[in-house]
Amino acid sequence: MAFHRGIYDAARTALKRAYVEAIKLLNTNRASLESLTGALFKTRYLDRTEIADVLAKIPLALHGKAVAPSLQPADSTANRKSSPSTKQVSEAHDGTALTSNSP
Repeated sequence: MAFHRGIYDAARTALKRAYVEAIKLLNTNRASLESLTGALFKTRYLDRTEIADVLAKIPLALHGKAVAPSLQPADSTANRKSSPSTKQVSEAHDGTALTSNSP
């Protein structure tokens, strides 16, 4: 039973640390997030470029350092030749990458 208690305590400690870090990041980036919220309410949709424009004025911070948003897709296939077995990557309306396997 002591083994299970140790796992429970370790998990609880890890969750507490993650929660504290999440709250810290939200508080640190509050101005950036409120700026994004305002822009989103105004236009109802923001693409990558618009998000980057908003965050250029008030950059996000990670561990105390400003982080510039990347405008590059996570996985670009523009410079690769396609073949029937190649994974195709496209961008969804919200800017997230969608992957599908070609037949």
